[in-house]
Amino acid sequence: MSQIDNYSNYLIYNSGDIYSKKYKKFLKPRKDKNGYLRVDLCGDNRSRKTIKIHQLVGMAYLNHNLETDYVIDHIDSDINNNYLHNLQRITRIQNSRKK
Repeated sequence: MSQIDNYSNYLIYNSGDIYSKKYKKFLKPRKDKNGYLRVDLCGDNRSRKTIKIHQLVGMAYLNHNLETDYVIDHIDSDINNNYLHNLQRITRIQNSRKK
């Protein structure tokens, strides 16, 4: 398990499970309109943000930053498989060519 930068009240596992230290329970993700799993997190600056699970795994384990030209890609194309071993950090161009 790992801590998420700027979200110190949460722990994330390499499976994509997110644990709230404040409420002492795992969060239940929901699907967005495109089918990606996401959760609402309250940041250290007290702002709430909805973030996709695969992006959180990338932030915690793959040194991903949401403000770059890189994206987190599902290797097997299953957008609900958010295990670390199924995710890779690639450029937006590489991701568009993959489709």
